[in-house]
Amino acid sequence: MPKFLVIQKDPQEYKEEILQFWREYLPDTPPERFEWMQCGNPAGPAIWFFACEENSTKLAGTLSIMPRELSCSGQTLRAGILGDYMVSGEYRVFGPALQILKTALAHLSPLQFNFFYTIPNPDSTKMIQRAGLSAGMLLRH
Repeated sequence: MPKFLVIQKDPQEYKEEILQFWREYLPDTPPERFEWMQCGNPAGPAIWFFACEENSTKLAGTLSIMPRELSCSGQTLRAGILGDYMVSGEYRVFGPALQILKTALAHLSPLQFNFFYTIPNPDSTKMIQRAGLSAGMLLRH
């Protein structure tokens, strides 16, 4: 069974692979979204996590955290929207899906977010729950 490394990295290094994942797994995603995620979001660039098979640079999975500023009772909160959660079909049985989620969730405080949230698609709901989130639950620090 292969082992995977999950790393936080500049997405430019994996741009073509991300675009290919979008075509395959999120086909309604326009390629222009990549640049907007890096330069157009007023709350800052997306933070990406990548799963690669150990001793390889081949991309096995991705997850992005899109910063968003929200105002609540006069206080500005830094939220992170979990998205672009994709795992290559050839690696879905071997475990990077849960590993990439847990790694991203462990970075809540180091990345200075007040909370993460997501609206999972039906295919990823069970994995999101296994990582420790449930419907309607926010992860806070």
